[in-house]
Amino acid sequence: MRARILLLSWCVLMCTLTSARAQEVQIGVEQGVDVENNVFNSAANPTTDGRYRVTPTLEIAQPESDLTYRLEYRPTWTGYFRSNGLNGLDHFVAGQGRYQLDGRNAVSGDVDFIRIRNIRETTFLDAAGITQSTPTVRGETQRFNTNLRFDRSLDATTAVSLGLNYNRWDYFDSNQVSNQGYGAVLQLTRALNGRTFIGGNVDLRYRAFEGTLFSPPSSSTILNANALLSFDITPRLSLFVSGGPAGVFARQTIVDTQTVTRWAPFNDPALCPTGPCGRAWSLAPIGPSLCGTFDGDEILTSCSPVSFNESVPGFPDDTKTVPVVRLNAPESATDALTYFVSAVLNYEFRIGSVRLVFSRNEDGGGGVGATTIRNSGQVIYNRPLSDRWRLQLLGTYWVRESVSQVPVSLIEAERSAQVVTTALGDQVFLAEASQVIATQSARTFKQSVGYADVTLVRQLTEHSRLRFRFRYYNQSIESVTASGPTAFDKFTGGIFFDYEFDPYKL
Repeated sequence: MRARILLLSWCVLMCTLTSARAQEVQIGVEQGVDVENNVFNSAANPTTDGRYRVTPTLEIAQPESDLTYRLEYRPTWTGYFRSNGLNGLDHFVAGQGRYQLDGRNAVSGDVDFIRIRNIRETTFLDAAGITQSTPTVRGETQRFNTNLRFDRSLDATTAVSLGLNYNRWDYFDSNQVSNQGYGAVLQLTRALNGRTFIGGNVDLRYRAFEGTLFSPPSSSTILNANALLSFDITPRLSLFVSGGPAGVFARQTIVDTQTVTRWAPFNDPALCPTGPCGRAWSLAPIGPSLCGTFDGDEILTSCSPVSFNESVPGFPDDTKTVPVVRLNAPESATDALTYFVSAVLNYEFRIGSVRLVFSRNEDGGGGVGATTIRNSGQVIYNRPLSDRWRLQLLGTYWVRESVSQVPVSLIEAERSAQVVTTALGDQVFLAEASQVIATQSARTFKQSVGYADVTLVRQLTEHSRLRFRFRYYNQSIESVTASGPTAFDKFTGGIFFDYEFDPYKL
């Protein structure tokens, strides 16, 4: 909702500033069919299916004025041929604008909003103990990002700019952590000659991660200073590079004295086969038992209470305030020094072009609830084969990694003298919370993604074209919270038809 309000405010601002110059409306449609051998991103037993996709496109632009802007909306409907319950819409909205205040000053901004469904394959054990799998829509991912920048020319060769940024990631999946970030950057550039620009900037960012059952609230502040260089090496070869040190200052919530559920959950062997982790012990334990919880939530909420007589006094609403015992001196602050860099190399052939890109920077975290550094590389090659045929090659590889010390709290529960009777008539002892043990856990996350696209474009008419695309995609995730690394790959091939109507001038 917040993202939509900000997007609407941005659109209202742009419409308010619109001058009397002509606006253009561009309407089009993209549709096609592709086949993929692993449509549910499964690490085992991949499923092949076909999909039909249709994307109507709407663009509103004002290209020639003191105010220039472009707004774009692209919803995509995807229908699966064989899999049921997965058809649906994804959304993409984007806009850019620039307003020239006078000969020396300008204001510019951009905004983008995406909401996509996460299609996965869920595995489970059936009543016979056999592993089964089912495709499902496991929540949605929503991202909102907006930038606002003020540019001022100090003289014929020197310019200064101030930029502000807000971005938010929302994950509609309990296993991922939503976050929002704020940033500001001050930059100075100077032209040494017609081929060389130099400069520098200082970038300050703050990101807040929400708390979940598996991750307490945390935040990070990043201070980054970069040197800039833009150099036209030859008329066909150009280089842009920026980079510099970055300090990362992370802060986490540490559990304090807590009011928790007094009695531990009942021990259901089917749900908790490894020991006493239910609302009561069905077997007498030897010594205390540790029942895990995070940030003071009730004891082992992942185990469901079952088979209890509802007449048991004080169960399960009775609470108790317990003290905290700290182990390994858990700290709320983690500071680190790293570096960020961005480099772009462009080369124009006699026919065709190639573009190489490398970057290392902080990103939205991918739902892991910790500061994440992403290293990425990309190569883009374009070449016309004839008047109507064009070849496009794209190769991308990136690695996102985070290592953080996360505060973890464990509730120590001791067997009490309280005996209760279950619905089955068994008498068992309750486990009573005695204290919270606060410690630290190293949380690591590493995700690597690589894919390669081969696209052939056939221009049919001035307004229509065919695209033939083949893609290979590979992903691997390693996390301390998982039993081991998970990886999958997939192949996709399809044909798409694009048509754009003549622009309409308002």
